[in-house]
Amino acid sequence: MSGVKVRDARCMLTCGSPVAVSLTCPGKMSYLFADVQAEHDLDNLLALVRLYVANPGGIINDARPIGRLRHCLKGRLPAPLPVGDETNLWEESDKRARNREGS
Repeated sequence: MSGVKVRDARCMLTCGSPVAVSLTCPGKMSYLFADVQAEHDLDNLLALVRLYVANPGGIINDARPIGRLRHCLKGRLPAPLPVGDETNLWEESDKRARNREGS
């Protein structure tokens, strides 16, 4: 996967679940996963990166392709907005969630 960089981080404050992975990219949502089992989750990690790279805005609505990692998600942060932009990045995701719930 070209353009993907892997970096080591000393501490991501996930002490109770020590192996953590985060995804971040300018203009995309950021994600934090913890309790990752690197040797067992390698295929799921690769699927996660592929989904993230392929989706505009980094929004992953269907996490089934990433296997057990979907249960390791600890947080999702919206991309920083450009100064003066009042767009609600959660709006589309919230609409989809309401539609799934039937409200």
